[in-house]
Amino acid sequence: MPTPHPSRITALIIATANCPDCQAEPGAPCHDGSRPRGDHHQARQQEAERATA
Repeated sequence: MPTPHPSRITALIIATANCPDCQAEPGAPCHDGSRPRGDHHQARQQEAERATA
């Protein structure tokens, strides 16, 4: 099976996990201060991996 596109992986991470770094809820994008990030924090990716394992 081919690897999913990176934007799909990011969408899954944002949809399934809280971010321990910026306290973003599932469904909300990560942010730095009050500015939204174009990606997610690494810690959120680790949370999503634990949640989906």
